[in-house]
Amino acid sequence: MIELLLDAIVSLGSTEVQNVLTSVGESAVKKFRESHAWKKLIVGTGEFFIKNEQEENSFFEDLELVLSRENLTQIAKELKSDEGYELKHKLYNSLMKLMNNYEIPYEVAETYTIRIIYAVLEQLKTIAPDKYEHYFLQEWKEEQERSFLELQNRIDKMSNELAIYNREQVAIASSGKMDIELRRKTQNPSIGIEFFIVDDERFQDEFEDQRYEELVFVRGRSREETIYCVLNELWRFNDKRPIYIVKNIESWNKLHVLENEGNVYIPWFYAEEIVAIENNTNIFVIDENTPVFNKKVLELRPRTRDTLSRCLKEAGMEYDKAYALLADTHGLYAQMKKQLFRGEYLKIPSWMKRVSDRAKKTCLLIGSWEEIEGDKLIIESLYGNSYDRFLEEVLPYAKGEDPLLYMIKRNGSISYYLASAENIWSYLNVLTNEKIWQSFVTAAYEVINESENLFTYDSHERLIAQFKDEKLFWSETMRKGMLKTLLIKSAYQNDEETQLTLNRWTSKVLDCVKTEKQWIYISKFWRELCEISPEATLERLENELNEDTGLLCLFQNQSSDFFFGRNAYIDVLWGIEQFLCQREYFWRAFRWLLKLDACYFEYKSNSPKDIFSKIFCIWMNFSSLRTAKEKLAAAEIAFDIDYNNIWEYLYSVINNSRRSMVGELSPPKYREYEKAQPATIAEMRKAHLGYFELLIKHMNFSVDRWKKMIDLTDELPQELRKNVFEQLLYELSQMSDEEVMRIKNKIRHLIYKDRYFSSSDWSMPEEIIAEYEKLLDKINIKTIEYEYSYLFINNHDYPLLHPIPYKQRGESDDNESATQELIRDKLVEFQSYGYDLTVLAKVCAQESFSTLGYYLAKYWNDGKWDFATFKKLLAVQVSGTIAIDYLRNIGSSDVKLCDTIIEDLSNNSCSTEILAEVYKIEGQITKEIPLVTFASEEIKKEFWKKCFYCDDHSKFWALAECKKYATLAVYLDQVHLIHYRNPLSAEQIFECFEDIESMPHSEGNQLTSYHVKQLIGVIQEAYINDPQKCIRIAHLEIIFMNFLDWKNMKCFCHIIKQSSELFAQLVEVVFKKDHSTVENHSKDQAYIHNMYTIYEKARFCPTESNGEVSEEQLEQWIEKYRQLLLENHQESLFETTLGRLFSFSPVGTDGHEPCEAVRKMIEKYGDEKMNRAYQVAVYNRRGVFSPSAGKEELRMAKEFKENAQYLESSYPKTAKIFYGLYETYKKDSERERKDAENGWY
Repeated sequence: MIELLLDAIVSLGSTEVQNVLTSVGESAVKKFRESHAWKKLIVGTGEFFIKNEQEENSFFEDLELVLSRENLTQIAKELKSDEGYELKHKLYNSLMKLMNNYEIPYEVAETYTIRIIYAVLEQLKTIAPDKYEHYFLQEWKEEQERSFLELQNRIDKMSNELAIYNREQVAIASSGKMDIELRRKTQNPSIGIEFFIVDDERFQDEFEDQRYEELVFVRGRSREETIYCVLNELWRFNDKRPIYIVKNIESWNKLHVLENEGNVYIPWFYAEEIVAIENNTNIFVIDENTPVFNKKVLELRPRTRDTLSRCLKEAGMEYDKAYALLADTHGLYAQMKKQLFRGEYLKIPSWMKRVSDRAKKTCLLIGSWEEIEGDKLIIESLYGNSYDRFLEEVLPYAKGEDPLLYMIKRNGSISYYLASAENIWSYLNVLTNEKIWQSFVTAAYEVINESENLFTYDSHERLIAQFKDEKLFWSETMRKGMLKTLLIKSAYQNDEETQLTLNRWTSKVLDCVKTEKQWIYISKFWRELCEISPEATLERLENELNEDTGLLCLFQNQSSDFFFGRNAYIDVLWGIEQFLCQREYFWRAFRWLLKLDACYFEYKSNSPKDIFSKIFCIWMNFSSLRTAKEKLAAAEIAFDIDYNNIWEYLYSVINNSRRSMVGELSPPKYREYEKAQPATIAEMRKAHLGYFELLIKHMNFSVDRWKKMIDLTDELPQELRKNVFEQLLYELSQMSDEEVMRIKNKIRHLIYKDRYFSSSDWSMPEEIIAEYEKLLDKINIKTIEYEYSYLFINNHDYPLLHPIPYKQRGESDDNESATQELIRDKLVEFQSYGYDLTVLAKVCAQESFSTLGYYLAKYWNDGKWDFATFKKLLAVQVSGTIAIDYLRNIGSSDVKLCDTIIEDLSNNSCSTEILAEVYKIEGQITKEIPLVTFASEEIKKEFWKKCFYCDDHSKFWALAECKKYATLAVYLDQVHLIHYRNPLSAEQIFECFEDIESMPHSEGNQLTSYHVKQLIGVIQEAYINDPQKCIRIAHLEIIFMNFLDWKNMKCFCHIIKQSSELFAQLVEVVFKKDHSTVENHSKDQAYIHNMYTIYEKARFCPTESNGEVSEEQLEQWIEKYRQLLLENHQESLFETTLGRLFSFSPVGTDGHEPCEAVRKMIEKYGDEKMNRAYQVAVYNRRGVFSPSAGKEELRMAKEFKENAQYLESSYPKTAKIFYGLYETYKKDSERERKDAENGWY
């Protein structure tokens, strides 16, 4: 019943779920307010687990927080499905988290949690009895009692058994006790059994089937981790049996004598023989090195990096730290545990004693490598023996509980990594005076200094190189491993002598970088070099600004190719970010970045601007600058070096409306640095005010700067705002009238906006708005006509200083009326005073769009046409836009007026563009044939550069003229425009497409594709069964194939399904003839390309109609096709091309693919080539997909296998295709799973 109730609650929708949950939570808290009432609810007459009274009170206070409105509202908001199970799961987890905080064992905590959930939900009887009372009948009570009894029986059984175990001195722990012990052992974050979430569905299914058997064998990479994962699974299955971990063989043998039944026992120890305890489930967990004889073993695959990352974050670790931990430890539990362990981890791994010092130190120094020639030679030089002998010694320790190495097999290659570089450096060390260290440093110089071409390729070039089988002599993996060794050495052994050695080594490497190509190469390792030797890298950067050897070319020659391009300069900036986080190197790096920014490179991606926004950030200290004083000092320096840019950067920092920042600065991995921290409120205020004063100090009579700063002055103290206004008035006195006008219009806009949106949080108080209004009155413009320009700025605002505020009744209509009245009165005033309209028009023409022409048509000269006004407007603007607006909106239907204007403009050599616009106005008002019909060819072409909005009486004239003079894209838009306003018949649209092949082409707009689909769709539906017209429409579909998907090429698809001749023609053009080695150059390459495109699009099953395929017709199609291939000397293509087509078959009547007719043809004609072609086509049709750690591939593999098993008895050849697909996707699933485990995505 509880699931039914929760389903009913969740189905109400998010808002109502929040209401229900918060109501029951508040009701429960009110009912059980006193702690003894809570205690009675949870344990009845039993004893509460927490004995300390203060801790007990604290627990119940925290319980009320779990049931608080805020927490329950958040739970409701996070629901992603409409299933009650999810809601129960979230409530359960929230309460169990509380129990964990108080170290209440899992078995007891689960009992408390279930009782609380039932009690909380029962509040619905009080809150809404009519709606929910029917859920709380006898069945609810029985279910509740059954659940409580089941849980209590487990606790009682465990209590009795543990008492006996303690008396008999059995070293044993419950799963709940193991959870508490693990939490006590770990920190930053503390993890429990819930951390060990299993993401292996195959294992989960098999384990669920076997978990009640007497013997269960589980193998995992780490034995301890696997045990915890098994416990997590048993909890997930809600297994009600007592679960025990036995610590030694003596205790295990005692359990045989005690003869308890119905439990789960898991040995924690190793022994030569462990005999199963009868009448219980014995789960034996083994690692990769332990054999099992004649037993079925459940394989638990390593958890994916994504799962581990998610578990660490849920445990409380920050994303960056979780990423770094997993990158260093490769997700190996033993290595992670060492870094999370609370205290000193003293257990020594087996490889410390069993591997020679030479081999261990070689692994330590190399760090990582691949099995390629160069890497092997380096290892042999350090190891002093053959690579095979080296592997023979270290490879046994690439497995086990605490391995030395981590091995990755991918795409036929093998890579080796230290299991955890940080942990293994804690066990080992190599002194700088050792011979092996000297050999390593020399080798590292040779390896890093060799800038092989593959490193300088972009992604596209690297892909081509891969096809050509180009390979590196020394792998990037080894290069990275060696640099990491140097990096750890510099950070962990922070002595002066070691650092001086590394400085010299880095300088020597950088001395060899002398060209842009070499800079591209070294950028791959730049961040590591910056951390190995900040001094050497900074010195080289500083020298590059004085004498560039190619570094600045990285900034100058940036790629905008998102998919294949690589911008090497980004790595250089990331290196600078490291320095900015270290106080010792901040100022040198800061000055270098300013000088770089002053070069004014155009950036496609990361830029210095992004870094400066973090350095000067007010609310967060991202760099090593910790105080407002330091940030202001940096800003002063910035104005000296990078004057023009820094003003904009500081403005962006203090402009809250433009706050957008992604991530922190990229810090060093191992060196100490200043971590990001929030600034105090006091420091934020100091920085904000200081930046503002600096910006005001550097206004430099700039209109654009003043327009920006006016938006921010309302945040200032009144006295400072007064000073700013005084400075503004002074600078305005030195500006031109046009500049003053722009600033005055900005202030008007600000006053309007804040009064219109007066109810919003961000609007200014009325008293501050009044200050701006007084400022506005003090600003005078000498050219009086400019005072009227604000009326005609088209920025979607009303030109009102006192608008009716937003969302008040009738505000839109009232503001519109007030605007019209204001503009009318102002234009009348303007005209009556005899001000110069030409001056006003000139200043309005500078705007991207102005409404002057529109309002002159309404209110100038009482709305009557004035040719002299039209001529004035034309004279001040090359485009004539304002004049055309005036003519278009004058409201006259007198065609002769346009005729007169056209004649006058023609006589005065007016531009073709303006004449075409006048012709369009005439065409829209005339009831006769538009005058453009009789215009020159040049004007007609200009006229038809865009669509023409015509009335119904002239639509056929428009279609005919548009076809003559427009491009194809404009013509299609014109046809669709007419069809949209008054639908054309299918026959009329069909006629519109006549002879369009001869029309000039141009690049269409975003709607052209939509218009093509809509128009062709009409004629497809009407004529698909008309043989002649269907052929013509198919031709049109080919013309527009770049706009159409295959499903939209209905007529072509209809024809090719019935015509093997058409398909054979495609094949003839696309593929070579048998026994021919010569490419087909006899035909136009564009034609061949188009035919290939059609072939790729053509995804059909021959003779298919309405989801059915006739066996007889299909065989006729195939035989005809075969004969045509024979005639074209392409018979060898028969099976492969046919196999591809068969893959697009509909499903059969039995619900399996392919359909019955295709199955029979495969049985008749099929061979390995057909099978392979079918499989490849199925594989390719999947398209782009999101990684799922192999889960989706496994699901698809199972479906293919089921399909194959169904077909096998009657259609063995067809079944073989699907068995092949099953194998392919099964391998893909395993590969994707491995990639997920290794963190490839």
